[in-house]
Amino acid sequence: MAMLDDAEFLQMARQAATESRLYRVVDPSNTPQRALSAKDQTSAGLVRNGFYAQTPSQKLYLQPVPPETHLGKELEKERQQRSASLTTPVAFGGWIITAQPLSSVVSYIQRQLEQTTPEGKKALLRFHDPRVLERLEVILDREQLSALLGPVDQWIYLDNAHALQSIAPHSEQRHLGRLNLTLTQWSAIRRIGMLNHCLELYRTLPEESKAASADAATADALLVAAKECGLEERQDISVFVLHGMVTYPKFYQHPIMRQLLSARATPDSRSTHSYISLTSKLGSADWDKIMESREKV
Repeated sequence: MAMLDDAEFLQMARQAATESRLYRVVDPSNTPQRALSAKDQTSAGLVRNGFYAQTPSQKLYLQPVPPETHLGKELEKERQQRSASLTTPVAFGGWIITAQPLSSVVSYIQRQLEQTTPEGKKALLRFHDPRVLERLEVILDREQLSALLGPVDQWIYLDNAHALQSIAPHSEQRHLGRLNLTLTQWSAIRRIGMLNHCLELYRTLPEESKAASADAATADALLVAAKECGLEERQDISVFVLHGMVTYPKFYQHPIMRQLLSARATPDSRSTHSYISLTSKLGSADWDKIMESREKV
C-alpha cells in the first residue's frame, strides 16, 4: 500500500483513462442512488454475486472512465459522499487500472468473491470494499494479494481517513488463481467487522482519553487477546479493546486485570461475571496502578 497525493493520482488516472484502462468500482447494493441506468449498464461490467440474488441495478459494477472525465471533481465528490463512519456500507470501491478486457476482469473478480474456508465452506470475500481491502494488504502475503487481484494492475481507493491509497499487487510475477488462506488468515478476515466497530467506538471517546499510538493493528491485537482471555460477548470484547487502546496494549497482563479475568472462571452466571460488570468495580486508583505499569511492559 502506498499513499498517493491528489496530483499523483490525477496524473496517473488521466493517463489510464486516455488509454481506456481506468474503471470505477461501485457496489450499489446498499446505496440505490449509485445504481446505473439501464443504458449505462450496457457499457459497464456487472459482477454476479453467487451468494445473493440481485437485480442488475444492485450488482457490483466496473464502469469505464471516459478520457474527458473531470477526475478532480470526481475525487472531491467521492470524498464528500464517503461516510465518516467506519461501520456504514461503502459503495465506492475506488478505481482500478488494467490492460485486460473488461469481461475478463469482471469474470475474475466474480470468481474471487467466492472463497473456501479451511473448514470447506463457501464464504464471500468482499475485497472490493476499501475497509476490507485495506486490511487484506496486511493479512495476505504478496503472492496471495497478486492472485486475489489478478488482472488488476493497480487499485486506488480512499482509506478510512479518506486519503488516497494505491495497491500495485504484482512485483516480479503476476499470480493468478484461487487463494489458499490459512485458518489464521481467515480469523483475521472475520475480525474486520468487529475491528471497525471498535475503531468507531474509539473515535467517539473524548480527545483527552485517546492514546497517541492507537491504530488498527493495536485494536486487532486486542481482539485476539480478548478471545484468548475467554471473552465472547460483543459488548465485553468492545470494552476490553477500548481499555487496551486508552491504557496500553498489554494492560490485561497487569496483576489487577489477571485477578479480575480469573473471576470470570467461577461457576456463577455469566451475567454476574461479565467483563463489563467486573471492570465497573475498578476505581480510579486501580486504573492508576495499571497505567503505572505502562512503561514497564
